[in-house]
Amino acid sequence: MLEYLGIEEDFFWEVMDFYREQSNVWERENGEWKLTHIVS
Repeated sequence: MLEYLGIEEDFFWEVMDFYREQSNVWERENGEWKLTHIVS
């Protein structure tokens, strides 16, 4: 997927972290991202 998009993995995770910080679905706990509510 990264090759198809023409981006580096580090950039991908920067974008992911940006949107996680903006959402109310994710929270950072002890340096790791956790879902606020598990959906099963």
